[in-house]
Amino acid sequence: MVIFDKTGTLTQGCPQVTDSLSLIEPQIFWQWLASAEVTSNHPLSRAIAAHAAEENIALVLVNDAQVIPGEGICAEIDGNLIRVGRGQWLEQLGIELPGLVRSQINTWAIAGKTVVVAARGASCIGCLAIEDPVRPDAVAGVEKLRGMGLAVGMMSGDRPETALVVARKVGIPASQVWAEVRPEEKAQRITQLESQGQHIAMIGDGINDAPALAAATLAIALGSGTDVAMASADVVLVRPQLTQVGTAIKLCRATYGKIRQNLVWAFIYNCLGLPLAAGCFADQLGWELNPAIAGLAMALSSVSVVLNSLVLRYQRF
Repeated sequence: MVIFDKTGTLTQGCPQVTDSLSLIEPQIFWQWLASAEVTSNHPLSRAIAAHAAEENIALVLVNDAQVIPGEGICAEIDGNLIRVGRGQWLEQLGIELPGLVRSQINTWAIAGKTVVVAARGASCIGCLAIEDPVRPDAVAGVEKLRGMGLAVGMMSGDRPETALVVARKVGIPASQVWAEVRPEEKAQRITQLESQGQHIAMIGDGINDAPALAAATLAIALGSGTDVAMASADVVLVRPQLTQVGTAIKLCRATYGKIRQNLVWAFIYNCLGLPLAAGCFADQLGWELNPAIAGLAMALSSVSVVLNSLVLRYQRF
């Protein structure tokens, strides 16, 4: 089974803020959010900071900013504890989301948008929606893998509604979509699937994907991803195109096939050639092999193996 991360892998990784709902003065709302998010390199954080820059929102001093992997950001701004991240995370911290915010979150999630919620202390101060378009080659990449007889799935930290919208767009069945999965839980899910006899290829590009990549049977990272993701991967796609995932797997299969061909050929060749060169059949059958010819035959054995391997260069996957 090939499992994709969603954000930055199936999507373009260039998210943009599309909607917002502020329960306080909008200028202050965006000032606090942008000031907190500018401390992070996460794609969603960059989208928020970029939107604030477009709106000419002035940043303020941030104290003790802390990124909570897979959840959000905590920061002290103007003496206020500002938290920005997943709505579920804020609720776990005891922050109640007003009915208006919940309704807006559901509307945006159904539309396939990622929702970020903000709180000051124990009070929710608003939310916003971020949309990340699906990669143009995502549908072709998934179809290529399914055409190879591989099951395709997706893991995401987003709400189920958002994840399912993206899955439908690229052709991944809902039964193979895991949503609201934290980074450490991705690795646990993969380990669980492998314990059931599955062989998992994980495709990711971000820091949060590193644990899952390390846990998978085969880890593939996009060349446009983070250094941590590429360091955790077995294969790095220099061209970050999802159709190359199927190409890489086909190349691996073809390479493994050539290895087996060469081993079988070398085994048979040597089983016949060595006894003949040693004179084992000279008395009974009169078969002999001149040492010079035997040496040439040994060299030709190596040449044949190399030539058979070089055929891979001319195959198209």
